Amino acid sequence: MGYLEPQVHTMQAFNVRIALMPPYCKILGRHCCLWCLIDGSTMTKPLAERSMSQPRNLHQLKTDYRRFTESGGNIKRAKFFNNVIRPHLLDVPIDHVAIPALHISLGVFAKLYDLLEKAAHELDIQRACEEGKMVPSETQETPTSSFESHISRTRHAQNLKQEAEHKMAKAQRLLEIASWLNLAENADVQSTPPEVMQLYEQTSKLQAQATELENQEQAIIKSTSFQFRNGPSVQSLERVLREIGVERQAYHGGSFIGNHIHKCCQ
Repeated sequence: MGYLEPQVHTMQAFNVRIALMPPYCKILGRHCCLWCLIDGSTMTKPLAERSMSQPRNLHQLKTDYRRFTESGGNIKRAKFFNNVIRPHLLDVPIDHVAIPALHISLGVFAKLYDLLEKAAHELDIQRACEEGKMVPSETQETPTSSFESHISRTRHAQNLKQEAEHKMAKAQRLLEIASWLNLAENADVQSTPPEVMQLYEQTSKLQAQATELENQEQAIIKSTSFQFRNGPSVQSLERVLREIGVERQAYHGGSFIGNHIHKCCQ
């Protein structure tokens, strides 16, 4: 199959440049950026503290891949060749590859909305406490202690959820490392290396611990009378979303899609 060359056409005095936007997935490695040679440690620093990174180009991709293959093609040494371990498929210049703006904006908006939703939930908790303190009744006990118990249990559930997410993320990282090591080591060997088996065992243990924490969290949530999205403030957010035509994907944990972002940002 021949290479696809980018084309520039002129239509009624307008220049139209055709570019490609391939799927862009999470990439592991020291130099994980498609557009430049920034390393992972530098990416964690604030923009003001970063130095200018060298941009990538097709010639450099070819050179790095040739050096990688000539050195033996050991994937464990990929970082010394700017993590170029496969030949590029199309002769499309790097500046013709579009940044996945939709995925970036989707992630940013979802994170901000989660923070807003959590803040609204905290407001509902405070409101519940205040309303509980303002219930004078001779026949009923003052529910202040039960509200305090509810707050404590809700926060405990949130801590369990965060701990479970941390363990699951760690398990995912170990699984990815084990998969890469297994792929590299099993090129000429049929059996799984001991260090890879150990990583798999650690992954299974972390996943089991995360599942147990999630079960504990769900048990606490079900036992409380005030669940996360049942408060008036959080429900008001959901009502506003419905009014502007945003229906969250219930079968995907209430996630957003691309069109939702455009509507919410207008």
